[in-house]
Amino acid sequence: MIGGFVVNLACTLLSLALVVQGQPLAALLAGHGLSVPYNLVAGVGVWRSAARYRGPPGLAAAARFVATAGLGILSIV
Repeated sequence: MIGGFVVNLACTLLSLALVVQGQPLAALLAGHGLSVPYNLVAGVGVWRSAARYRGPPGLAAAARFVATAGLGILSIV
């Protein structure tokens, strides 16, 4: 969680700095091009881990839902 926060915060700050400098295309690439691959890997990791979870199936389904929703939100923003 902390790693994802750091990656997304760094990408957001870099993107904002590039927008302020008048480079919107570079900001888009920095904001999405760097954070989305990390978020995809993290989402796949959660999805695969939930498949192996031996506890209540509702918790595994909830983890998959939250990971998918979070990935969608982070990819859009």
